[in-house]
Amino acid sequence: LLLQEAEKEKLDKDSDYQTAFRNFRRQYLTDKVLAKNVRPKMSEAAAKKCYNQNRRDYSTDKVQVQHILLSDEKTAREILKEAKAPKADFQKLAEKYSKDPSAKNNRGDIGVITRDSPFVAEFKDAAFNAKKGEIIGPVKTQFGYHVIKIIDKSTGKILNYDEVELRVKADLQRQMVQNYVTRLKKAAGVSINDKAISSL
Repeated sequence: LLLQEAEKEKLDKDSDYQTAFRNFRRQYLTDKVLAKNVRPKMSEAAAKKCYNQNRRDYSTDKVQVQHILLSDEKTAREILKEAKAPKADFQKLAEKYSKDPSAKNNRGDIGVITRDSPFVAEFKDAAFNAKKGEIIGPVKTQFGYHVIKIIDKSTGKILNYDEVELRVKADLQRQMVQNYVTRLKKAAGVSINDKAISSL
């Protein structure tokens, strides 16, 4: 009766309803197509293979970093050169140039990050692959171009599969979705935002 009354009052014609319906349709169909084409390929064997191929990613390694976020690669290269100059003050440069809103307070100091910290993969991979004391960049992410300084590093132990099973499966599913969308993109001949892919 309430539904009939709502339709009689033409509430289904409201822009709010139309927006909610489009959002539901997008989410529902996206989930259905992934359930059909990606999730069946998820298996215990695939997860363990992913773990074995990326064991270092499931360790208790830590890295302490500072960064400067720039909007374009040219500027990032200029700041990288300036940061590598003798007696350069990295944190002053971060305070002055970084587009990261928090830089005014933390002067680019992110602190210690771990393998499972909520940072984009490109940033984490670059930080963990660099050496202590090294200044690297530009590292491109969805946020811009980063110049990163490695303050300290410590190597931890590799966690057992049982300890990180849910993380491994989430990582594997995310990678499979990215691969699937990349194939669709190539077939359709269109470009798509990687940030949108990672949010699926």
